[in-house]
Amino acid sequence: MSEWLQIDEEGEIDVEEIMRKIKAHIAQHRLMEEGGQVITPYFEGRFPQALYDELLEATQEKDRTHVALQVTRSPLPVVGWIVDTLRRKVHELVVFYINQGAARQIAFNDHIVRAFSALIEELEHSEGTRAEIEALQKQVEALQARVDTLETR
Repeated sequence: MSEWLQIDEEGEIDVEEIMRKIKAHIAQHRLMEEGGQVITPYFEGRFPQALYDELLEATQEKDRTHVALQVTRSPLPVVGWIVDTLRRKVHELVVFYINQGAARQIAFNDHIVRAFSALIEELEHSEGTRAEIEALQKQVEALQARVDTLETR
């Protein structure tokens, strides 16, 4: 069995967890084959796994906004080629500008995904944040205990 996929055969098998690992592994290899940078392929962290799955999906989908040219032929027998040529040129012009806008959207999406990935990674690896959260939880528990003792008096 591969080192990226470890299954405890004696313990309980979590099929969803295995599927997440397989999807992440496949996505990582696709990105590497395309020469792309792997961004947050898989984490087991304090955030819900759905967050990491969605981030992975966004990484894969961010470049798929290209619009293809689709022109149907005119049924007119004599002037059909003129209508077809004119229609094709208008469609090419529209697709050109749509793809320019899509290229800008791709660049924006790429920046957002990278920024969000960096934020998630920082939050995952930030021990200071975890300590602050634990300290705040203890303070809340202490305050709740004080409120409970005051209410029982």
